[in-house]
Amino acid sequence: MKAAIYLRVSTEEQRERQSIATQRDFAVHDFYADDGVTGTIPLEQREQGARLLDDARAKKFDTVLIFKLDRLGRDPRLILNAVKELEDLGVQVKSMTEPFDTSTPSGRFLLTILSGVAGLERENILERSREGINRLVREGAWAGGIVPYGYRVEGQRREARLVVSEEQVPGTGLTEADVIRMVYRMAADEGKSCIVIAEHLNRLGIAPLYARDGKQVLRGKRKHATAGIWRAGRVRHLLVNPTYRGLHEFGKRAKRPRPLIARSVPAIVDEGIWNRAQQTLRRNLLFSVRNARRQYLLRGLIKCAHCGLTYVGNFRPSARDNQRSYYICNGRHRGRAFFGKEEIRCRSKQVSSDLEGVVWREVEGFLRDPGPVLQELAEKLKVVEKGSATLESELAALRGAMAGKDEERNRVIGLFRRGKIDEPTLDHQLDEIERERACLRDEIAELETEGTMARETQDRLRSTEDLLRELGRRLDEPRPWELKRQLIETLVEGIRVETIGEGAQRDI
Repeated sequence: MKAAIYLRVSTEEQRERQSIATQRDFAVHDFYADDGVTGTIPLEQREQGARLLDDARAKKFDTVLIFKLDRLGRDPRLILNAVKELEDLGVQVKSMTEPFDTSTPSGRFLLTILSGVAGLERENILERSREGINRLVREGAWAGGIVPYGYRVEGQRREARLVVSEEQVPGTGLTEADVIRMVYRMAADEGKSCIVIAEHLNRLGIAPLYARDGKQVLRGKRKHATAGIWRAGRVRHLLVNPTYRGLHEFGKRAKRPRPLIARSVPAIVDEGIWNRAQQTLRRNLLFSVRNARRQYLLRGLIKCAHCGLTYVGNFRPSARDNQRSYYICNGRHRGRAFFGKEEIRCRSKQVSSDLEGVVWREVEGFLRDPGPVLQELAEKLKVVEKGSATLESELAALRGAMAGKDEERNRVIGLFRRGKIDEPTLDHQLDEIERERACLRDEIAELETEGTMARETQDRLRSTEDLLRELGRRLDEPRPWELKRQLIETLVEGIRVETIGEGAQRDI
């Protein structure tokens, strides 16, 4: 009998325990050893496994000895496929630690059982591993993966934590966290697009994550270095990542479906600026015109009352009028499964582009005569200013009361020193004074917050009034399409279209 020996270990840990050497002790001839190879891939895709099959086809041996059945694979299907393929080549598989004989019915049955046990063992190991990792993640440990730009990992294993990186970016005078804050400020407060932000980062000479760490990307079967520059897509990944507002979601990149674990991490930007950045992304997505073949004044503003999708501009060639355009609901323009499992198109009716003229006349009329709105703004401003004055009076009274509590405290201490009150009475009086002081502090803080909000409201009302007057003056300037579009975006929050009737009798 000519025998071949197949050996396999899958991890560095097994290699350190000399698992290959342990398996070699049972064999003396023709070794096929896949060292550090996972058992989740088919035998023919492993280097030594493929050589084993080639030699089996060449009839170099008639028996394959393995240390244990799970060396052929960690999945029952892979094990049984490997055994069958070898037996089809006239090679018998024998385990040196498990008593099965595939030449008998009971032996084949035992082979199936042992294959299932190998698969169950692997699933149990994976499940315990996942549970352990999940527990560490919930405790705040960093369990590996791509560290987001602007962060670094401190500590190891259980003590590894994600912290804000204050490392200087060479040649810029900025830290990585400063770069993230700048990106969010440009998007949230300046309304810049991802393209503009990427160009700005490239001009500053700031290297993206992959270029900074010298990482490579897989293209086909080979890895290549990245271009080392920022692109719009990379900037967008930064802006939509909730980690930067202090919420890291673990499990998004898992190969198998698993529940996401949300845990708190140090934030680089606050919730407000993160939300404003998302609004900028949505606005740029809806209103960007760089991909539009034609200009549609109400692009992104018309919503369908039936399916909730946005109306899109479309064009129909016409012999009479080669500029005939209209708006159609996305749920009708492209069959979408919004009304059950079948792809049933929305029942909404298309809208003529004449709606643009109707909306523009309303906007222009409003801007030419904003008198009623300005009067209402002025009245609201008076109310807010009157309320602000009342708040200031109440704050002054509370601050005076707080100063009085300090004087009262000194008087009580003076009475104790002169022997007028005993120590328990002193403690009781001081506790009462401190409770009253705490209540006053809370009231002062609440009124100060209301005062801040009132001042912000005043600023918004004044800026709105100034904006309306400025927009009214711009109507007398030459009005290119871009100006009309800007005015529409500023003053029209949205248009809701509802279709009435059925079939040919539909109307809007």
